[in-house]
Amino acid sequence: MSQFKELRDLKRWTWTRDERAQALDEVRNAIALQFNAFYGSNVDDLNGWHNLCRALQVQDIPDTVNGCKAIVKEIYVNICDLVDYSLGAQEKPPILHESESDLAEYSRDSDKIYPRENAYAGGLLRFLLRQIFGRYQGNRNNNRGREFPYDPTGETMPQFWKLCDQNGWERDTPERDEPLDGIRNAIALQFNAFYGSNVDDLNGWHNLCRALRVQDLPDTVNGCKAIVKKIHVNICDLVDYSLGKQEELPKLHDSEPELAAYSRSSGKIYPRENAYAGGLLRFLLRQITGKYMGNRNRGRGRGRGRGGRQGRGGRG
Repeated sequence: MSQFKELRDLKRWTWTRDERAQALDEVRNAIALQFNAFYGSNVDDLNGWHNLCRALQVQDIPDTVNGCKAIVKEIYVNICDLVDYSLGAQEKPPILHESESDLAEYSRDSDKIYPRENAYAGGLLRFLLRQIFGRYQGNRNNNRGREFPYDPTGETMPQFWKLCDQNGWERDTPERDEPLDGIRNAIALQFNAFYGSNVDDLNGWHNLCRALRVQDLPDTVNGCKAIVKKIHVNICDLVDYSLGKQEELPKLHDSEPELAAYSRSSGKIYPRENAYAGGLLRFLLRQITGKYMGNRNRGRGRGRGRGGRQGRGGRG
């Protein structure tokens, strides 16, 4: 990334915006592919986890994938630094930051932000990536330059709507829609990292069933599908729970209409058409109609938050 920034500065007066974006995408693709080459892309490969743990200076390496996940989940490292170190581009091991917020600040300040939604990122890389909320700062009004106080332990969507309120992002505007798409992409990729994306993988279904508190796991994919089809859970809640952002198990709703009402009122609507949603996630998703509340004639860009409170951002 340092060399890219030097090239960017050198080309500042000749690169168009599209050319710069294309070059940055190519650099990020190369980083993902290099990460995969060093550590693998299969989130269930123990050897890959062991290689990653060694690079992250883990002393006592667990002998199970879940054990490795538990340790790596508590490690905050910049992906660009990790790949540069693996390539020998920097002599010292990458900095291990004390918290996700410290990592976010470092990544922004050093301009080493790596998107979760990169198409070449394998399961290990997606697991390691952190969503850095604070990079969307300020707006064109009175909050310009004010950084969002992101809480890495807090739930994802409520914080995003607070970010919209702080920055005055109106519904159906690029300022709001671009980061919202990024959040939803990150949720899909995180779901895939935890439960897999192959709709025919029995292990993935078993992991999902355990998270949904299924007691007697069926021994076939179709058996799992039959059970999961009757379970009504909010995707955002499920992923937040899997990430450790909420202590209580995600609520299992009594019916699809009840799930729809909850998703609308809490601003936790997830679209079926997300490009990064794998087969398991698509199966689990429910089509929630009427998600766009309010109308565009009265109070454009405003939707109702919890308890009928008017709020910015148009939840949905």
